[in-house]
Amino acid sequence: MSTPLRRNPSFFYQLVALRGSVVPAVLPYIIGFAALTAALVAASGTGVSVPQTSFAPFAIFGVALSLFLGFRNFAAYERWWEARKVWGSVIGQVRSIDRDTTLFLASADDRMAVQAHVHGFIDEIAAIGREPLPSHRPALGSCAAYLHHCAQRQQLSEFGLRAFSDRLHQLEHAKAGLQRLQNTPLPFVYSLLVKRTCTLFCLLLPFATIDIAGWFAPVIVAVAAYVFFGLARVTEVLEFPLEPGMNALDIDGFVATCKQPFDGLTAEQPPTQVEVAA
Repeated sequence: MSTPLRRNPSFFYQLVALRGSVVPAVLPYIIGFAALTAALVAASGTGVSVPQTSFAPFAIFGVALSLFLGFRNFAAYERWWEARKVWGSVIGQVRSIDRDTTLFLASADDRMAVQAHVHGFIDEIAAIGREPLPSHRPALGSCAAYLHHCAQRQQLSEFGLRAFSDRLHQLEHAKAGLQRLQNTPLPFVYSLLVKRTCTLFCLLLPFATIDIAGWFAPVIVAVAAYVFFGLARVTEVLEFPLEPGMNALDIDGFVATCKQPFDGLTAEQPPTQVEVAA
């Protein structure tokens, strides 16, 4: 399923859109901390002694928490952006192989065989993050063996064989990069620190807002929970850009682009991404 593109959505759409938003994931936190604050406000109104503190320390606390979240968000976005660049390099190499088959292989059967091997490789890397893979699949190895056979049959020059070898090397390097992104997440200690700090902040914030905000305090705490837990959730989504999701990379679109027919064998064109109207 392709990831929809949202180009210049309206202001109202951005306010109410839930598809692709982190609101459903963080809604339990928002409701929970707002309910806790409301309970404390109600208890305070009935004469129960509720501890209260100054709001000033929370300003410093919030700045520190923002720095933690900003660092993790930057690291997660770097992973998302790197995966996008790797897939971009794969598309470039596949197009180069398409051109090289036309330049170096005179036989249409040989060109189609190379295309089949490359398409098998595309299916391999498209499955990274979606299904468990064995440690090794022979798509590129089979392609290299076939090209070597073409050279033995005098159907491929030594220069052409070297050009194909360089392309296959770059594709193998891209596959290793995608596997590294999927199998080596950010250190768990960062996620642990952020989640615990967000929880402590939202648990203690009501005691600083009840006196100055009254029944408006639950709204303030709900907004704080949305901001901090929302940012934490964004980093979790961006950390694994190859797994299915509304904010993940459009792997299906990349695969369709890579599988454009070689040498005009068919007139079929890959599907384009769907634009969501504002």
